[in-house]
Amino acid sequence: MKFHLSEIQKATIDFFNLHWPYQKWGSPPDWGQPWRLIKANPAGNKQGVYALLNSKDEAIYIGVGASLGSGRYEGHGIGSRVGRCIRVAPNQKGIPIYERKYVPSPKWQQRGLSAIAAIGFTPGQAYLAYGLEAFLLAKFPTEFNKVRSARKSNI
Repeated sequence: MKFHLSEIQKATIDFFNLHWPYQKWGSPPDWGQPWRLIKANPAGNKQGVYALLNSKDEAIYIGVGASLGSGRYEGHGIGSRVGRCIRVAPNQKGIPIYERKYVPSPKWQQRGLSAIAAIGFTPGQAYLAYGLEAFLLAKFPTEFNKVRSARKSNI
């Protein structure tokens, strides 16, 4: 079964209504527009949750990229995780990043990856990304997710 990004966005609001301290932190982050693998990944420098999407903007995989990283890539968890699913397109290596095109890795190309959506958190709030991922996977199990912690029996 496939789930549209709009369903994931609505469920994220439900998650925040349960777990986001609005009075203390204000408005929560939101899902950006799907990145169509052209130019720089707008969420590549954040920690959070990402969804690999097919051509109909249906999630084929939901993941978390909330590692701390180090050096100049500290806090770039989404970029690190998503970087495992994409490659610089042929003849693009010398192209500036703001014009560069990417393609899915062979494995994800076979699975239909055509865009990536993400929701990024500030470093002090990134721990919530793990909870959001589990919450979303309990509601929207995808064909390619095998995360045991998100089974309905664990939520």
